[in-house]
Amino acid sequence: MIVNNTDKVYEYLQDNTLNKYKRYISLIIRRKEHIIDTIYAKDIYPNYKKNMETLKTEYQDLFTNKISFNDVKLNGTKVNVNRENYNDLIIDKNQNTRKSVYDIYTFAFANISDILGDMYIKKLELDLMVSKKEKYNSLLSKKLFELELPDEILDKLISTINKNLHVMHEYTDLRKQLSGLKEFHVYDSSISLCKIPKIEYELIDAINIIKSSLSILGNDYISIIDKMFDEGWVDVYSKVNKRTMSFTCISYVGVPYILINYNKSINSVRTLAHEIGHAIHVYYSKNNNDFEYFEFSYFLTEIASKVNETLFNEYMIKNCSDIEEKKYILNNIISSIGNSIFGQTMLTEFEHTVIKRLEKEEKVDTNYLNDLYLEINKKYNGKSLTIDDNIKYGWSKIPHFIMQDTYYIYQYSIGTSIAVYIAYKILNNENNMKEKYLKFLKLGNSVSIEDALKVIDVDLRDGKYIEDAIKVLSEKIKEMKNL
Repeated sequence: MIVNNTDKVYEYLQDNTLNKYKRYISLIIRRKEHIIDTIYAKDIYPNYKKNMETLKTEYQDLFTNKISFNDVKLNGTKVNVNRENYNDLIIDKNQNTRKSVYDIYTFAFANISDILGDMYIKKLELDLMVSKKEKYNSLLSKKLFELELPDEILDKLISTINKNLHVMHEYTDLRKQLSGLKEFHVYDSSISLCKIPKIEYELIDAINIIKSSLSILGNDYISIIDKMFDEGWVDVYSKVNKRTMSFTCISYVGVPYILINYNKSINSVRTLAHEIGHAIHVYYSKNNNDFEYFEFSYFLTEIASKVNETLFNEYMIKNCSDIEEKKYILNNIISSIGNSIFGQTMLTEFEHTVIKRLEKEEKVDTNYLNDLYLEINKKYNGKSLTIDDNIKYGWSKIPHFIMQDTYYIYQYSIGTSIAVYIAYKILNNENNMKEKYLKFLKLGNSVSIEDALKVIDVDLRDGKYIEDAIKVLSEKIKEMKNL
């Protein structure tokens, strides 16, 4: 049903007894100008959904039945390179082996790149068709309107990152130096640049370390961590048929259960701190909001988890005595911030460029996607990375482009930037940030994203929070160089 007299609705909403529903109803009414006439909507939306589902099914079928990977020779034994073992094989100590693994893996994607290119372009064209029917100026306008955000935030992110690409180049140069390689290729970027600490942390010790690292957030925050372990919110250890990826459940009823596969490593301690961030964000939100407003936007989801990671990493650096352990943690900070802020923005710039070209009705095909991805890689990585021609197929390896929502990846960049900004303000006891942050965690969807971020002094339009996060990254790179 389309409500024509919205003024009358707003008049009703002046009644204080309807206060609870003002935002909820306003969010519905603001979409009025973009609702497709019922006559057309009954065909457009079902067809859109069906075509999108078909694309995703075809994509999954490609990797089940059609893609073919060759073998690599490891220590005299042939091993088939595939999606399941690639991440393990690509960190082999021998550079020639890494090159062979990378080339074999990339060759398989190159063979189906025309199919993947057609799928990706079709997906974007479907999105563009709906955004035009809904009378948006662009696909980006639609996606940001749905989040109550202004169009300029994406261009602000990309321009700020492009202005600071020298920091990304420093990071690539540092990785090359630490690797000791004469030439540093993309297949060298996954190798460990530091010795992985062999220290094992029993669960009780891990919990105590996490509580110590997060104690700066106050007694109430720590009491919730105690509560979650006392009451069994956390499924800690690996089990048969248990999902491999860590996950925190979101529900208004019950508690925010955490699923992890704890293995006593420093990485799994960090992962636990990360998931605790998600769980406490959900806990605070559902305990401070009615059902209609408890579920905050995905745009804000990674902030709480990344704040915890940052506080954990800084605590570990200050309290570790072993130089190799310190190097390892520093490298994790640098790679996490660098990949999230620069790497995800690189993919966002790629997608944004493709979409703008399609909106102008200019030709986009697989060759264009290859050439664009190669050029953007060169720009972001600088001269320290030796560019191989088959880097150009990198876009085809990223399932997000087809399997996830369009204009989705940039949220990782912004979320990480905001989290780093918050964490270091808290650590430096600046601007009363701890209290502001705890208030932010309790807002849920009771206010817009922009208004929620104003509580923690973040203005998405000015990009200062990105500059501050990049400054932290630059300082950590210098610190790593001096060790």
